[in-house]
Amino acid sequence: MQVFKRLRISTRLVLAFIAIAIAPILIAGFSGEYFSISALEDTTLRHLKYEVSSKADDIEKFLRGMHTDVYYLSQMQTLKELIDSLSEKSDRTSLVKRLQKEFLSFALTRPYYYQLRYIDKDGKEIIRVDSDGKVLKITPQKELQYKGDRYYFTDAMKYPKGICYVSPMDLNIERGEVEIPEKPVVRFATPVFNKRNEKMGIVIVNLYASYIIEQMQMMNITKGGTTFLVNRKGFYLSRHENRGVENLLGKEHLKENYSQEIISQFLSGAEGIIKGEREIISYAPIATGDKLSKDYWVLALVYPRENIFSSVFNLKVIFFIIGAATVFAALITGFIMARHFTRPLSELFRDVELIAKEDFSYRLNIKTGDELEELAERINLMAGRLEESKKRLLKLSLSKRRR
Repeated sequence: MQVFKRLRISTRLVLAFIAIAIAPILIAGFSGEYFSISALEDTTLRHLKYEVSSKADDIEKFLRGMHTDVYYLSQMQTLKELIDSLSEKSDRTSLVKRLQKEFLSFALTRPYYYQLRYIDKDGKEIIRVDSDGKVLKITPQKELQYKGDRYYFTDAMKYPKGICYVSPMDLNIERGEVEIPEKPVVRFATPVFNKRNEKMGIVIVNLYASYIIEQMQMMNITKGGTTFLVNRKGFYLSRHENRGVENLLGKEHLKENYSQEIISQFLSGAEGIIKGEREIISYAPIATGDKLSKDYWVLALVYPRENIFSSVFNLKVIFFIIGAATVFAALITGFIMARHFTRPLSELFRDVELIAKEDFSYRLNIKTGDELEELAERINLMAGRLEESKKRLLKLSLSKRRR
């Protein structure tokens, strides 16, 4: 405050104008930024949560349709007749051909199916229809394989009637080796029974996992986000960024990118939002529909905070530009107004100096129409009286000398 008192009036005026200009800008800027960030964050969180949960619901709905298809295939009349013929060791050639055609017709409307099979209780493929998404093919008898040593067969054979088994997402294997090019698949299977209620194998459908991954890719990543799918153990199944898709299938774990606290939230089986310092993560579980294993995947959408709030940054830039322009304008206006107010003061100071040097005949000529003009008139009046007093004193002095 002491420093301010020592400043010249012109400087005080300029600072006052700048302060008056900056105050509303600061108030509007900080309040606008606060409410903009709050509103944008709230809207973004709701959007992310809806986008992820709705996509998870869509995938779950599709998986439920897979269960329905497998149950339907297991209840085909031709399949039941074939199963009974196997237990009775009767001729089955015509039944096999008929069932092959029925499986083929069923697969025609489902391009996302890679394989439809009936595998008997000994693990031998009896019926198999393959598809590459465009062309369907019935596998000849001589090319059918033994699958009794595959985990999905032994696991599915343990399931009771009417319950669908869902395998982990992994690469398809043919004749003991990973198929090239690699084909990620998920298998849906249910056991089938003969008329004596004896378990006689499984009906199994291989789903192209790429279909699920494509659904994940359809999510919005225009803000530079990342989507990924993990299994319930925290291993990545797929990850999609702007640069492309990675089908990881268990090669990487969440712990390589996230803390144990965040991983626990991911794998809790519930949907949610995680607000980190650098990113916002929305996640939701996808139940596979396997009622025994209760297995699920987790779909997540990750956005960097800086990308989401780029509009707030732009708002800050705009406020900064407006503030700088306002300060500059206040500086110029303050300078002009200071000159307007201080010029009469400077003239008053100069004129008073002349009067102080006993030039009482000098008169101030300040026409501002305000208090300064009134002050100048009073000084002129004072100067006039001083001039008269000086004249009287001179006359008195001269008269005394004559005597």
